[in-house]
Amino acid sequence: MTLVPEGELCYCGKRGCVDPYCSASLLSNSTDGSLERFFQLLRELVALHNTFEQDGSYLHICQYRLEATAVDAALQYIEEFLRSV
Repeated sequence: MTLVPEGELCYCGKRGCVDPYCSASLLSNSTDGSLERFFQLLRELVALHNTFEQDGSYLHICQYRLEATAVDAALQYIEEFLRSV
């Protein structure tokens, strides 16, 4: 799935795919290698700005490779939404 047209090079050989921007290793690098910590912080951030839910408990680390790609793609939109609120 293309996230950024003509963006970063992906391992698949194409440019702008989700993985170079939202891979589990990249996300966990922002929290000293802890993907669990990344999602904890994300849930806290979402809870501050979400007017529809009490918290961000619905955000979790995916157990399946295909599901992980979908969630990674959604993260950009979540961040974009939070900036607009």
